Amino acid sequence: MHAFEDIAGLYREELRSLREDAVRFAVRNPGMARQLGLASDTQPDPLVNLLLESFAWLAARVRADAESRLPLVSHSLLGLLYPQFVCPIPSVGVAEFIPNPAGVAGLPDGFGIPAHTSIHNRDERGGVLRWRTARPLTLHPAKVVRASIIPPASWMPVAAQGVPGVLCLRIEGIAGLSLAKFGLPSLSLHLGGDRFATFPMHEWVHGACRDVFLADDAGAARPRALSLGREALCHAGLEPGGRLFPESVYALPGYQLLQEYFAYPEHLLFWEVGGLERRRELGDLSGFDLLFPVDAPPPKTVSSRLFRTCAVPVVNLFERLAEPIRVDHERSGHLLVPDLRHRDSTEVHSVIAVDALEGGKRSSVMPYFSLSGEGDAPPSLMWFLRRKPSLDGIGTDVFLHFKEAAFRPETARPWVASARVLCTNRHRAAERWRQGELTRDTDMPTAAIRFCGPPSQQHDPPMFGGELWKLVSHLSLHQLSLSGPDADNVLRELLRLYAPPRDAFAQRQIAGVNGLCAKPLIRPLRSAPGCAARGTRLTLTLDEDAFTGGSAFLFAEVLDVFFGLYAGINTFTQLVLKTCNRKGTWHRWPLRSGALPLI
Repeated sequence: MHAFEDIAGLYREELRSLREDAVRFAVRNPGMARQLGLASDTQPDPLVNLLLESFAWLAARVRADAESRLPLVSHSLLGLLYPQFVCPIPSVGVAEFIPNPAGVAGLPDGFGIPAHTSIHNRDERGGVLRWRTARPLTLHPAKVVRASIIPPASWMPVAAQGVPGVLCLRIEGIAGLSLAKFGLPSLSLHLGGDRFATFPMHEWVHGACRDVFLADDAGAARPRALSLGREALCHAGLEPGGRLFPESVYALPGYQLLQEYFAYPEHLLFWEVGGLERRRELGDLSGFDLLFPVDAPPPKTVSSRLFRTCAVPVVNLFERLAEPIRVDHERSGHLLVPDLRHRDSTEVHSVIAVDALEGGKRSSVMPYFSLSGEGDAPPSLMWFLRRKPSLDGIGTDVFLHFKEAAFRPETARPWVASARVLCTNRHRAAERWRQGELTRDTDMPTAAIRFCGPPSQQHDPPMFGGELWKLVSHLSLHQLSLSGPDADNVLRELLRLYAPPRDAFAQRQIAGVNGLCAKPLIRPLRSAPGCAARGTRLTLTLDEDAFTGGSAFLFAEVLDVFFGLYAGINTFTQLVLKTCNRKGTWHRWPLRSGALPLI
């Protein structure tokens, strides 16, 4: 709710209460009511009405300020334990970096682009919209020039002979470059484009792929080929360290994985094909075919445009040194302005660090709510923040508050606070994504950078007491077991905390969780003969109709990693997927301990 609308509602409530109290007072004390101009049998005094309205306005301001402070405890608690709840969820997209053939021709190992590399585009008014890469990327000249589904070939092993279809991807160099000159130990593939084509393709290949083959020419009668093994195909979006948003040292990583899935599931449509250095065994190949035998009915259409080779998730986040704040002790909160010239398009996502400048000296200011103790003596100066709805009605504003342990008004002197913050472009980033191509901020051998599809919308965090305390209930959910009779209800409630409440697609997926059953499991330890480990087998039942436009399989893949991170130490989990639309088991994942599968 807008701040002024909030005060207006409280003003009307206070004024109505004052007038009702005046009527009751006049009935019981008619003489005093006439003296005060409150008698009901006389003409209302306009000055008395003005006095009542003024008092109601002041009372409304006091109430609004008091009620705005109520969420401070819950906001600070969540900011410490679950910081992802109290920050805006920025826009997320996937950008394709198109290499410059002349720039990468002399780079046999490719050109490395580290994570958090900055790129930008502009809106229609010339404002800069800034993005940063979420993961490292290697620019190389390889691209998918042809994609098709073919029948299994006679040279394939017997295990691959009976599959319904084989996905064949032809990989060649751009602008006629020979891939024999490049190392290319692995190839990253992003499924970009129409979600009604990309999600089924991911589901088909990752759900039932039996092997990975590399051939010089799959269309030849006797191609030179070798098996890379099923383990050569990895789901690159779920590995540790590949998160989109800033990670907290206190929050469990599994929760952030859920939030990022609901924010933009397309960022998980990344494959990594490894072992490509073995193509040297087939000679110097200028290009090659990758073949994936899949034991499931193939999708109706396939196109090379679905597969992007130099793509990476990007997030609308960037660092700024906020405008200096003069702390003169005349106000309790100070508006944190990241960019005075572009206030309408710059919003504080989180505060990285705060420094105090006084008398030519700079010192660090510790956050008031933190777990970084300083021994028995607390810091003399600390800060905390309050987030409020923006006065402009778009996004939020952040106010910094300072607490001085030895503050004395008679001796206090003004000083300057400097804050380093992480920012977003409010809701403009997703609205203006079609405004031309992206531009690199650093030198790199790219011919163009463009989005593979529309970025997600930014979501504002909850800021009111009821919404925040609902999120605090996360603490109690963590104590509930997923092996109890209400396990599916517990899972749905947990998922709803991470799905935007107005996202109908996300809410429909959560409602598609039809069952969760847990059973104890014991498996021998290969590293310690004669010993065994205890774990849990989780059988998840989904309604595939609830995932139209998405993927029930991808949803289950995310939960497989989450359950492994959610489980206790020295144990393991195994997820088994069933659906209401299929008979029997759809997929069974390997045992998992934490973030790592146990092969």
